[in-house]
Amino acid sequence: MSGNNAKAQFYKQPRYYDSFSCIGGSCPMSCCLVWRVDWKRDEVEKLKNAECSEHLRELIDNSFVQFKDDSEKFIVKMDSKQRCPFLTEDNFCSIQRELGAEYLSHTCTIYPRNSILMGNTVFKYCNLSCYRIMDILCSDSDCMVLENHIIKSKKMRVANMDKGVDILNHPELRYRQQLFDFFYEIISDDSHSVETSVILGSLAAQSISKLIEKGAYDKIPESIPILKKQLKNPEQIKKLENITQNYAIKLGFASEINRLVIRSDMVKLISEEDGGISVAKYTEGIRKFQEDFADRPFALRNIALNLLLECKMPFRDKEYSIFENYCYFAAAFAAIKFVAAAFYLSSNEHEFKVATAYISRVFAHNDLKVKQIMDIYKSFNCTSPAYIAIIVS
Repeated sequence: MSGNNAKAQFYKQPRYYDSFSCIGGSCPMSCCLVWRVDWKRDEVEKLKNAECSEHLRELIDNSFVQFKDDSEKFIVKMDSKQRCPFLTEDNFCSIQRELGAEYLSHTCTIYPRNSILMGNTVFKYCNLSCYRIMDILCSDSDCMVLENHIIKSKKMRVANMDKGVDILNHPELRYRQQLFDFFYEIISDDSHSVETSVILGSLAAQSISKLIEKGAYDKIPESIPILKKQLKNPEQIKKLENITQNYAIKLGFASEINRLVIRSDMVKLISEEDGGISVAKYTEGIRKFQEDFADRPFALRNIALNLLLECKMPFRDKEYSIFENYCYFAAAFAAIKFVAAAFYLSSNEHEFKVATAYISRVFAHNDLKVKQIMDIYKSFNCTSPAYIAIIVS
């Protein structure tokens, strides 16, 4: 992390960022449950030196464990119910309640907020693993509009995505910001469905990856406006909007992704008695989802846009191509559509939000690697934009 970086002159953030506030005890899936909560040594020491009640003192003395071989890092030891021991019965933090927010760890203070550096711009966003963020994405049509600001504070804490050696080994990283802006514009285009936008993004990712394979890194800026024009071909868009469904690949892939990232019993919600995925149940679930969100067609697009930021596209893993990194993002989107069908068949919007938040946890918080997702693509022989089209349509 860096307190200040001379390269950063501006920051961009979704419109919702400044208005976000934690809903505390009313949150149906507290971030103080199940998660690994990180603390630094100086944060723990500050807490141990605070004057507090005997009950809180006992918790402080018994709730921190040193993280593996890192003497400067600690984690909170969850209780038998996988709850943070500092979490009260009414789901509030006993540290904050008794001592104030200044005694919390940096992790506890900033979540779900993140800041990453791309080029000369800092991008701020919140993780949709936070239920409140899911609420906003599903209710505010303009919340993912990116707003531009000049950086005034010199104390902004930012994750620098690329070091000098990274750019030396991967010259395409010099264009991280331009490429992110390009993909964000593609997914933002609401003149067609979000599924079509995601497919068009895969075509762009493949084209840029081919340039990089040839070593033509410096042609990336001039290729972007050309690709923009190509992606607006009305005939191509019409075909993508009416793509023929291949449910064997589509549902087989999505169910494998979800078995990897979320509880397997979710897959059973739309399975036949023999364990196979039911096309009829899937299509009925999607129909109910679309019916419930008929007045909020922007919701799935907002989720996809937030995922672009969370998955740090288009360079999540520098050792993989832009197209392979984009496949990672597309897999997350496909998993969320699968969840929408599964939970709307037997439940409601709340369960969809909870499941989507959990999927985001796994995809966005470094629990999954691009290789793991690409291995699933390869097992289905899905290694081109044509297959991305089948998976996300």
